[in-house]
Amino acid sequence: MDQNKVTVAEFLNSQKVYPTGYYILDTAGEKTNHFADADKDYIEYSYNVGRYNKLKVGSVFLYRRTTSTTKEGKFKFDGGGIISAISEPDNEKNVVAKITNAFIFDHPIMQGDPGLEQMTWESKKKKVPGKWSHFWNQYGMQEISERDFQNLTANHLVKPLVKAFSPKATFSAETISSMMTLTIYQMNQEHQFVCHTEKIANDLSFAKNEIVAGQLGKELVYRWLCKKAVETGSKRPEIIDGKSAGDIRYFDRDGKRKIVVVKTTIASYVDKFSLNSVELKLLARKPEDFEVFRVFNLDRNHLAYADIAIYQNLCDNKNFVQVPTRVRVELNREKK
Repeated sequence: MDQNKVTVAEFLNSQKVYPTGYYILDTAGEKTNHFADADKDYIEYSYNVGRYNKLKVGSVFLYRRTTSTTKEGKFKFDGGGIISAISEPDNEKNVVAKITNAFIFDHPIMQGDPGLEQMTWESKKKKVPGKWSHFWNQYGMQEISERDFQNLTANHLVKPLVKAFSPKATFSAETISSMMTLTIYQMNQEHQFVCHTEKIANDLSFAKNEIVAGQLGKELVYRWLCKKAVETGSKRPEIIDGKSAGDIRYFDRDGKRKIVVVKTTIASYVDKFSLNSVELKLLARKPEDFEVFRVFNLDRNHLAYADIAIYQNLCDNKNFVQVPTRVRVELNREKK
C-alpha cells in the first residue's frame, strides 16, 4: 500500500484533529452557486450565515460534486478538509471559512457505488428508498452525524494535500505583485480563530532575490505590525538584533511590551510549530508578553498573499498542548 495514502480516520488522528462537527459541502470546483469569486477548493469556502449558520470552526467536511458538474452526470465525494477559521459576517451576512488539513480520495466516492447506495443514514432518511431526490439540502451545506461520516468514508484511502516544507526553504518570485493580501487569524473569546484580510504594499527590497522563507515571514510580520502601530498611534515596533530571544518587539494599545517569535512555513496549514530552549525560557518567564506569529500559505509565485495566525497565552492548556519532541543526553560529570 502507498505509504502516503491512509484512511480518513488515520489521517485525522495523525493530524491530531478532534472534529467539532461533520458536514457535506457542495462545490462546483473553483466556482460555486453562491459566491463564486470567493470560493477556492481546499483553501476557502464562502456562504451566508443568514441562510445557514451551523458550520463550526474545527469541523471536518467532505466536498460533494453535484450531478451537473461531473462528466459522469453523477454526484461524487472527492475530498475534504478542516474548517480552521470563519470570518466575521459582512453587511450582507456573507462569511468565508478557511480550510486546512485538506485531503483527496484515492478513488472518489461515486453515486452508484454499492457502499454508498446501501448505506443507512443516521442523520437523514431518504424520502424515497433507493432514490436521492430531495435528500441533499438545497443550499448545498448539510450537517451529518459522526457515524454517517465514519460509514461514508470507511475503507476509502485518502492522500493529504500538504506541500513539502523545509524551514530553510528558499524561493524567488519572477513577477512580484504590487500589493500583498494578508489573512490574519486571531482567537476570539470563545477560543476559536476568526479571520479577516488586509492589504499591504509589497515593497520588500529583497523580494526579487532568492530568499529564505523564514526571513520573508519575519519581514511580513514586521511590516504588518508597523501598519497597526500607525493606525493605533502606538510606538513603532523594533526588530530584535538576534542577541536576545525573540524576533520582534512591539507595544499594544495599552503600551504593554510584547515579544514576538515568527514561525514560517510555505505549507497551506498552520498547526504545529517548535519552540527552542531559549524561546521556552522566555515563554516561562513572561507568558503574558510572549506571542507567536505563524506565517503560512506563502504565495511562492508572485508573493501576492500569505496567512498569519497569532498565538497568545501559550501556557493555556485549554487551547494548546506542548509536546516534548527532543531530549539531550549528557554525561553525568557529578557522579561520585
